[in-house]
Amino acid sequence: MGHVFVMRGDLQALRCDDWLMPCSAGLHVSHAWWMEDLADALRAVGAYNHRRHPRTGRRMGDRPAIPLPVPDGTPRPWLVDTTGSDPERVTARARAFVAEVAQANLPRVTRRTKRLVALPVVGTGAGGTFHEAGEVLRRLLPALREAATAHGVDVALVTWEAAQHAAAQAQRSPADFRGLPPALSQAATRLARQALQGRLVLFLGAGVSMGAGLPDWGALLTALGHQAGLTAEEMALYQQKHALDRAEYVALRLAQQGRSVGEAVCEVMGHHSHYGLAHGLLAGLPVTESVTTNYDRLFEKASAAAGRPVAVLPWQPTHRPGPWLLKMHGCLEHPDDIILTRQNYVRYAVRNAALAGI
Repeated sequence: MGHVFVMRGDLQALRCDDWLMPCSAGLHVSHAWWMEDLADALRAVGAYNHRRHPRTGRRMGDRPAIPLPVPDGTPRPWLVDTTGSDPERVTARARAFVAEVAQANLPRVTRRTKRLVALPVVGTGAGGTFHEAGEVLRRLLPALREAATAHGVDVALVTWEAAQHAAAQAQRSPADFRGLPPALSQAATRLARQALQGRLVLFLGAGVSMGAGLPDWGALLTALGHQAGLTAEEMALYQQKHALDRAEYVALRLAQQGRSVGEAVCEVMGHHSHYGLAHGLLAGLPVTESVTTNYDRLFEKASAAAGRPVAVLPWQPTHRPGPWLLKMHGCLEHPDDIILTRQNYVRYAVRNAALAGI
């Protein structure tokens, strides 16, 4: 059984398997949705944007959705006609999109148990149901719930504005959470209450970023071993060592090549630009204080997209009220501050005792 998630954020920056890109029946994609890095793929299926490209003359026809040809590892957009003034018709197209994606079963991006399909609140931008957004949401959430259950996929409904996000959350029903065991349901209720009372602090570990395709610590050390040029024999011995010993060894090998371990970490992790579902959901919580051992900037990106940008400590000390994120082990934007080896941890304890106490 699939689940419907509701989050505020940037649909184009979410790491999912498939997502709905709104268009017209004539395959016109508005300026807000057109992505220049996907321009070739869009033109290949006949899509156009009147500001950038001439009309192709092709139409959606009877197809409920058209997948774009994208490189492996890229969330796949599907063109869907979301125009029209009838909320029921727009909702039906969203439901048909989920069904089409599930039946096509194209190669996936995420390593989740279930395919993750994402979409905006269809038809409420330039689609024609802008003044009936509430009615669209009232119909859309049950329809997505039914589609997720019928096709065994997870669905993320991504809103751009705070008011729309609040309206979508208000439309949730107990049926959305019927798959949760009682213990988890009670824990979720307790955590939600603490968040609303300002008593919840987030601690983000590697598991949060793994949902965006980043490695855990063991996989990172393996990738760094390859970066350092370890032979197969050396790699076999390397894998038998304690994690901190592996970090020390690979740092030494990199130093012999005139490279720092921080620079190598950036090379391994720096190309990940899409944040994960967990980043988006956590960024939407009413939480002021967050701490992470992750190097990436995906939570920061998700927070900004959710309308709650965070000050990143210790590089952006803030004297004003507002959300902040303490990065205990460094950041990809500051390679020299990345903490990975045993020596790094000892130095951190000495130099950052006050921050460690947080």
